[in-house]
Amino acid sequence: MQTLADRAAESLALHPAPALPLDELVHQIRLGGAVVGPDVLLRALEARPDLFRVLDPWRGPWRSAIPREGTRSGIGTRWVVGRGRGAAGTDTAGRLKASLAHLGRTVDDRSVTDLVRWLGMVQEGKRLGRVGLQPTPSA
Repeated sequence: MQTLADRAAESLALHPAPALPLDELVHQIRLGGAVVGPDVLLRALEARPDLFRVLDPWRGPWRSAIPREGTRSGIGTRWVVGRGRGAAGTDTAGRLKASLAHLGRTVDDRSVTDLVRWLGMVQEGKRLGRVGLQPTPSA
């Protein structure tokens, strides 16, 4: 029987993004047939630091100030990075995913600036993936 952590690891490995917001990972696992909520999944992920790294850019006392709907809009979202070595692939998208995942595994989570920079790179990687990883022409 597959554990919740196994399902999460599989979802992260199959997804084209190098990391997923916790809410999106919950959705991916629910698509696989498991009934799980974000709090239960978060506890399962944090219990397996050998498989996952949970990055929380809004840690500290100000997390309680985020409105409940703020987590749906991405403001207070925790991000999950798999610690397993994914297949890098030889294509540009595979190398980009592997690089961003590695950075997510090694980013200093005590530095809000480093976390925001990494999140910006993840968002830019998503944008490049949508447009086919074509470089923007210089003006």
